[in-house]
Amino acid sequence: MISQRKWREIWNGRVTKKIDKYVGIDYSLTSPPAVGKDSVTLPLKGEFYNLLHHTNVPFSAPPLDFLVDHGRMLYIGFSEYFFNTAGYAFNSVGDLSINITDDMLPTNSRIHLDTATIGTLIPQVKKMYPIMKMKLHLVSDSAPSVALLADKIILTTSGDIYAFAILPNSTLAPLFNIKLNAQITTTIGIKGDKITGQLTLDRVQLSLKKSHIGSFQVNCLQTAIDFLVSIVILPRINAALDDGYPLPLIGHFKLSNLIVQPHKNFLLFATDLSYT
Repeated sequence: MISQRKWREIWNGRVTKKIDKYVGIDYSLTSPPAVGKDSVTLPLKGEFYNLLHHTNVPFSAPPLDFLVDHGRMLYIGFSEYFFNTAGYAFNSVGDLSINITDDMLPTNSRIHLDTATIGTLIPQVKKMYPIMKMKLHLVSDSAPSVALLADKIILTTSGDIYAFAILPNSTLAPLFNIKLNAQITTTIGIKGDKITGQLTLDRVQLSLKKSHIGSFQVNCLQTAIDFLVSIVILPRINAALDDGYPLPLIGHFKLSNLIVQPHKNFLLFATDLSYT
């Protein structure tokens, strides 16, 4: 039995877990535990933060009030705040950007990232820069946002795509800049003692911000951008998400009989525990 003095020490202390050299998670208690007849409720912060420059996130954590049926030994509720602080932290350290070149596409792809392929959609690209490789630079313009609904998890994100032709001397000639808004369905799971995720593209909306090659209808690029997001960008993000992020568990405990249930404003994990 943990004494009240020990609880105060835990409460006053800071419990953190390092994710990488830039981002960590703060699992500190936000108030003393609530001890009931047959259960203990621990109000944990659950906040991702920038290890190099820790600033307060510009949004508040919603109240997390969920009912459990006590059919499992442990229940963990993750509010939208937990996931949205992850997006805010990774965006603040500049991790939400990617360069895409033709060699990143599958070898059997019929779409290539060059001026010949894109020139079939935008003729002036092929006319001005014939037979050249291209480079796309995708960068987020704000932190992605997660919405937890009763039956699914939706991620919305936005950013800019900068397109370049790679000249024979390896310098970059700017072609155009496109605004991208994407909606993505997210699935959450558990692997060992970590929370994992997988993303699936729902839709992408494009709008032209600037062109160096003259005017064109940006919707002609819809299929190509959908392909690049699904085949290049999401697999890289999913690979990182599949590595997982640590759950607030005490060491040497193994999870079993796991249930993952999305609810409005929070995600519920219910599991049994065994000591190893």
